[in-house]
Amino acid sequence: MSNTKKPASLPPIEVALFCEQAAMLLSAGIPLSDGMETLCANYNAGAFAAVFERIANRVKISKLHSALSEAGVFPAYMTSMVRIGERTGRLEEVLRMLSRYYTWEAEINKSIKNAVLYPAILIIMLAAVIGVLIVTVLPVFDSVYAGLGMAASSAGGGAAAGRVTLLIIAVALTCLIVILLLLRTSARERVLAFLCGIFPPLGRAVGRLAAARFSSAIAIMLNGGYDIDEALRLATDVAPDARSRAATQACRAAMQEGASFADAVASLGFFDPLHNKMLIVGEAAGQLDTAMEKLADIYQAEADQGIYYLVSLIEPLLVALLSIVIGGILLSVMLPMLNVLSAML
Repeated sequence: MSNTKKPASLPPIEVALFCEQAAMLLSAGIPLSDGMETLCANYNAGAFAAVFERIANRVKISKLHSALSEAGVFPAYMTSMVRIGERTGRLEEVLRMLSRYYTWEAEINKSIKNAVLYPAILIIMLAAVIGVLIVTVLPVFDSVYAGLGMAASSAGGGAAAGRVTLLIIAVALTCLIVILLLLRTSARERVLAFLCGIFPPLGRAVGRLAAARFSSAIAIMLNGGYDIDEALRLATDVAPDARSRAATQACRAAMQEGASFADAVASLGFFDPLHNKMLIVGEAAGQLDTAMEKLADIYQAEADQGIYYLVSLIEPLLVALLSIVIGGILLSVMLPMLNVLSAML
């Protein structure tokens, strides 16, 4: 048995590359059953070698989405969309769309890491400086103030502030680590829903992303000849959270009771009022697929803007917080000294 531990999931940039290469095979007229072995050979030297070997063998006897799902290293959204692409005969188009999507996700991840790196270094340095202050510097101030006849508590405020700051940093880092770990488990949706509830800009960005996925899936299936009821049934699989899945199912139930698609979607609050009107016009003109494609582009762009806005807030917020903490510690140390100087004058 191999001692190599299989990674939990394929990084977004690798997912994007895989989708683009698979799309190139289809564009060249090469069946996946023939070309997948060559494609997967690119990963022979990596940690995912065994996984891709199984994919290459599985594609010869089953559909691509089944092979990807069984591999267990691809995102659920990707495997669901590949399934839709296979059923609608638009697999190449879906793979290229997925390649763009996961390239974008990789860029977002990189931006987040870059935004967090500098403040994280500052936090570590601040913790080290505070530790030195508490252990070596503040006891000297205590001795000086005691020699001048002042209460030891005059300098004790600085030590207390330092200890509280260290505690806050430790709690914050622990919470961050716990959240990151939970986002990789089955509790991901509940944690994400909690974060969206306490931070509305994140909730808005997630809502925009859900609307974009819903629109894209519906447009692809309508273009592939599926009726709207079947399209809604399959679109449930690409929803990013439980709320979106419930909304999609409610939309399908409303249509089964006689409501039009535009009215059913409008009642769920998926889209803005102006875009609901676009759906009504598109449905009346028999161009619902075109309207959904347009909405997918609109909401993907809005999701992009929302997420980049959130990323841009990370660094200034952390730096501002660190500045306040440092200022508080300096004041707690310096104010007693100012009192001493005032008394001497």
